[in-house]
Amino acid sequence: MAEKRNGGFLEADHIERALAAGNLAWWIWDVETGHVDYSPEKATMLGYDPSEFPNTVYEITDLIHPEDHDKTMNAMRDHLTGKKALYEAEYRMQTKDGGYLWYYDRGMISQRKSDGSPAVLTGIVINFDPWKKAEQAIRLANTKLNLLSSITRHDILNSVTVLLGNLEFAREEATPATEAYIDKALASAKTIQRQIEFTRDYQNVGITEPKWFTVSDLVERAAAQISLKTIAIEKKLPKVECYADPLIERVFYNLIENAIRHGGSRISRISFSCREEEGGIALLCEDDGSGVPEDKKSAIFVRGYYTNTGFGLFLSREILSITQMTISEEGIYGEGARFAIHIPKGSYRIV
Repeated sequence: MAEKRNGGFLEADHIERALAAGNLAWWIWDVETGHVDYSPEKATMLGYDPSEFPNTVYEITDLIHPEDHDKTMNAMRDHLTGKKALYEAEYRMQTKDGGYLWYYDRGMISQRKSDGSPAVLTGIVINFDPWKKAEQAIRLANTKLNLLSSITRHDILNSVTVLLGNLEFAREEATPATEAYIDKALASAKTIQRQIEFTRDYQNVGITEPKWFTVSDLVERAAAQISLKTIAIEKKLPKVECYADPLIERVFYNLIENAIRHGGSRISRISFSCREEEGGIALLCEDDGSGVPEDKKSAIFVRGYYTNTGFGLFLSREILSITQMTISEEGIYGEGARFAIHIPKGSYRIV
């Protein structure tokens, strides 16, 4: 009978079976010799017999798809040099029949030499080809839907532009009896125009997979797109990164633009800082403007609440929700606005 400890079997065979069931394989790399030991699944997942699969890091990495090779090697280099705590990469690996299989690879230094340099790396590789291909199929479907949406939106906006032009001409010739009706038609046409333009921004939310962004860089890029005049941007941020939809820059743009537009004539600064809170951190955007009335703190995130500015805060909330972030307003009316972006653990890292 196999030895047990804490109710679990220790036999290596059980571990190997579990790895095989999960499309997983372990690997151990001797950095000095370049030799790699691995479980049989690393070879069999690619259609090789373990006896014919290469066992040096140089031969194995030669099987990585050319388009993925450099970024994978850079990820490994970042870990070996201490820039990253883990080695982590997604890449395509050539199969025995010449095709390619998507792998997710993750490992770390497990042994060092006396001088502190890496001696051995240990890791695990996962065959996630079915999930990657499903993701690509969904992305392709979304691309086609977005193309159809873009064409339709373009045609509608062209028609609305013509309608607005004709209504403006009609208003010039209007009688007192018809002017009110034309003004109502203009207002409705402009509302349609704003709503169609909003769909252009909203359709891109979630279309590209999230990635890590340095928060201070996001603030700088967003501020560079806006005429600040005499308003100062203050950054009191640690070196923090957030995992977010690539449209995250639009969130910071919206916060700065919103502060300038609604802060009133007294606003002179917009500051960004960070605080710890239960379950994560909060990124704070504060200004010294007029602030948000207490009864409007929730309404400002509702689609179309500010009819003259579009859907900025609603769109910001939707962008943040892709990676489980939320946003709230917690300033004091009359003293300034304070927006808090709440980021859960796992979606931020201090670097």
